[in-house]
Amino acid sequence: DELKENAGNTLHYAMHAPLTSGNQLLQAGSGLVQPVTLPHRTVLTVLREQPRGFYVPAIASLAGFCIGWDVGYIGSLLTLPSFLTDVNASQPLSGMKAGMLVGALAMGSAVATLPCVVGALLEKCGRRWLLIICGTLCVMAATVQATAHSFLQFAVGRLALGFPTGALVVCPVYQSEVSPRETRGAMMGLFSMALAFGIFAASLCDFLVKDLVHG
Repeated sequence: DELKENAGNTLHYAMHAPLTSGNQLLQAGSGLVQPVTLPHRTVLTVLREQPRGFYVPAIASLAGFCIGWDVGYIGSLLTLPSFLTDVNASQPLSGMKAGMLVGALAMGSAVATLPCVVGALLEKCGRRWLLIICGTLCVMAATVQATAHSFLQFAVGRLALGFPTGALVVCPVYQSEVSPRETRGAMMGLFSMALAFGIFAASLCDFLVKDLVHG
């Protein structure tokens, strides 16, 4: 009978009492149900308690930096004298060739982001290993471009770079899975911040090497 009375009181309170805030719980006892306020936990508090919840998403956000870098460097690079000397015999690139170099990355990314492609890779490798593999492929494709002395080699490197760049969009999903609930939004924001910083860093690098031979 006492259990039935407590259950009835709980149901009555749930139906008629105002909703509690996110840091409150309902405590039942002695036939009464009262809201109990939990101690407020900030993002910094949670990260001090669970440091792994910060450095793992932070390292994963390097995927955003890679995407930003790959998008940001190509615009200024197409007009650098040293680049034209290496890949196009010191001649300006035609509109078609410039478009091919810019669009090659997007083409590879479009293929990688197809559900039948990225979904199969996620099922096979998992998110963490997919990020590791894509990071390795980015380094390899960047090496092909950095050592290019022909238009074809550079274009192949750009196309090869597009595939891992497209697959890196799974990074925010991985960040949300490994982050504590209280810091999930902040940790996922690291991806966007790293992407923007990657674009800036690539443009700055283009500016710094613009006068170097074979820069």
